[in-house]
Amino acid sequence: MTIQTIKENGTVCAVIESGEKVITDLQSALDLLINVRYEAGTERMAIYGDFSRYTSKPLRDFIYESNRGRHCFFAASREEALRMLTTPRG
Repeated sequence: MTIQTIKENGTVCAVIESGEKVITDLQSALDLLINVRYEAGTERMAIYGDFSRYTSKPLRDFIYESNRGRHCFFAASREEALRMLTTPRG
């Protein structure tokens, strides 16, 4: 796993890339958030990938509500994720 720090529009983003799953359960998600917060000073998160294969209504609802908020986003691509993180939201 590698962590790359990017700063756009005054917002620091940490891009995490790995050849294997990074988040496998609640504890690994919390560990990742804490590590990235400590190492890069980030406050928000975006998870990018193809979520179309997941048909669970609760998951779809969670993704929808997350994308309406300010702290956790789901995006189709890395570029979209960075845009969501660095665009000011009112």
